[in-house]
Amino acid sequence: MNPADRLAFDQALASVGSRRMAADKDKLARITFDGMTGADIAEDYRRRTR
Repeated sequence: MNPADRLAFDQALASVGSRRMAADKDKLARITFDGMTGADIAEDYRRRTR
């Protein structure tokens, strides 16, 4: 993963808690991004934050 994708990926994971309330943010991230690749997650984050 290139540095720009890695940054978007990390930001996407950090933003999960702001998308929905959950006691377990890690579990919410797994559910939210289930079946997605790292590149998919980075692109999804970019689309949501434009």
